[in-house]
Amino acid sequence: MSVVQHKAIVRKFYDVVCNQRQFAVADEIFSRSYKMFPSSEPPFGPQGVKEFLYWLITTFPDVQYRVEVLVAEGDQVASLATLHGTPTTPIAHLGDLGTSAPTGKPFDTSEFALWQFADGKIVKRRVVLDSLPMLSSLGVFRSAAST
Repeated sequence: MSVVQHKAIVRKFYDVVCNQRQFAVADEIFSRSYKMFPSSEPPFGPQGVKEFLYWLITTFPDVQYRVEVLVAEGDQVASLATLHGTPTTPIAHLGDLGTSAPTGKPFDTSEFALWQFADGKIVKRRVVLDSLPMLSSLGVFRSAAST
């Protein structure tokens, strides 16, 4: 596959799978061994992606991604996307931070991801998320700007 095709697949993930909620498309673009996060437990592959996205839209029903930049070389694509969402249910997946009550306060946060391809499918993703805006919105802590 070409770098243009790889970029189109990453854009399809954000625009079609995430934003349009067409989760079945994950079957077309993710390998069976794909892990959403390095510490992910089964299921892996497209089903693991779908389960994470079900959680995401349950927690942030208005969640939307806006792709800012896609750059590709060889079998990798780098993406910068903005995630918009509003927490409407408690979140118990904050590790040592405990459970957070829904605040109804919208946030925008940046996500940088490096996607790797093999045989036309996404096999790996490394992601860095600017969690501060989201955690501030959840009331986990207050940023200096909000005091």
